[in-house]
Amino acid sequence: MIVYVFSFLLVLTLSQKKVSMHVESDFSSVMSAVVTSQGLSDEYLPAFVTYASNFGKSYDWTDETELALRYTNFMASSVYIASRDTTGLSYNLGHSKFSDLSDEEKKGVLLDTIGEPTDCTALTMTSDLGDDELTSDFQAYDIGIQDQGSCSSCWDFSDIGQMEINRHMETSVSEKLSEQMILDCVSDSIGTCNGGYPIAALNWVKENGGVATEDNYGSYEGEEGTCSVSSGDSSLVAVNTVYCLNSETDEQFSKVVSTFASEFAFKVYYDFYFYTDGIYEYNDESGAFQGYHAVVAIGVDSESYLVKNSWGTSWGDDGYFYMSRDSFDSCSMSHFGWTTFKDYSSYISTSDDESVMDVGQIITARKAAKSKNKSTSKVLSIVHGLNKSTRKHFIAFIFVISILSIFLFYRFGYSMLNNDSKMSFYQRFSFNWFKGDTSDCTGLKSNTEADYLLNDDENYGSVAL
Repeated sequence: MIVYVFSFLLVLTLSQKKVSMHVESDFSSVMSAVVTSQGLSDEYLPAFVTYASNFGKSYDWTDETELALRYTNFMASSVYIASRDTTGLSYNLGHSKFSDLSDEEKKGVLLDTIGEPTDCTALTMTSDLGDDELTSDFQAYDIGIQDQGSCSSCWDFSDIGQMEINRHMETSVSEKLSEQMILDCVSDSIGTCNGGYPIAALNWVKENGGVATEDNYGSYEGEEGTCSVSSGDSSLVAVNTVYCLNSETDEQFSKVVSTFASEFAFKVYYDFYFYTDGIYEYNDESGAFQGYHAVVAIGVDSESYLVKNSWGTSWGDDGYFYMSRDSFDSCSMSHFGWTTFKDYSSYISTSDDESVMDVGQIITARKAAKSKNKSTSKVLSIVHGLNKSTRKHFIAFIFVISILSIFLFYRFGYSMLNNDSKMSFYQRFSFNWFKGDTSDCTGLKSNTEADYLLNDDENYGSVAL
């Protein structure tokens, strides 16, 4: 049975690969004709065909103008990436989902402006903990990377991203919330597919009863629709408080991210489109300013912030990136906002019209709570510590072991449990007891008869105890 399963999976994989290679071959022929017809260089043609396949690009093969444009954009991106000497830099560049887009199309996913944070509870963060304790990595609480597509809805995804993680941490509920509901329901002055204001949208969520789950409302469609949420809907996930910072500094923001997932906005420069891994840091060759982008910081250490993006898993480090803390000012990191799903007022003190949150007390309280369930925490941290590829292999291994266990039970265990006639008294007693049935073990005349039957090796076989 196991052999048949593996054989089927192997044949399926090889057939898919064969189809993929066939499609690549056909696309290569089409592109070769386009390059010749348009008088373009064929230097980057093989790389473009591979790129289109790897990034799942879907082009209209009959539109020669469109194909020529995508190829021309790809050539320009290739030249740019090759021209950048990343020696000595803390990050790497490579092709991304943006490589075949024009500069205007790239800018289309960003924000022209981000407004000013308003109507949030502004805090000053403090802690008596050392810097080595003010670190975090909340990726284990993250539901996963999404893709905003060509819609300028990063403001929406940053809102949902930090809400999902903070809710999971605070209530142990992991549930996908609906970006589409916010995109459909907020007023145009707060956000559309042409941009929006992250913290204003958070306030809207709080004031209007909460946000719908994806199961109840629907998944993201990449365009604005008609709001279908009724006033007072009890199924909405309500937030407790919307917080922001009094003083937008790296020292203050690092304390926030040591305790909560928090969204922020920053200036995007040209080379960020092509980030692949490492710690991103603005430098003199980063290129021209492109626009603003809203994302979610989900971890921090002494060097960088771990950040969740909304450009799909094919971009960056499986959809995430690391932002150097040294780039806090050069990238104009600002507009820090986060929501909570429980009451933290006991950790806040007010003096001189300033509200101060002691994150050290919160971190200490969380550690005390986690110590009650160390085994679960260890399993989470072990699995989370694996990289994406290793996690996939680990999950595949568990799946195979599960299938094998079911097969072995069916092949041997089940037959033993149901073939009582071939069992000794002791074996039958043990398995019937395991099944909760001791009817076969009643009616013995005496303990002596039971002892005789248990020791009757000739008739019933010996039993190793």
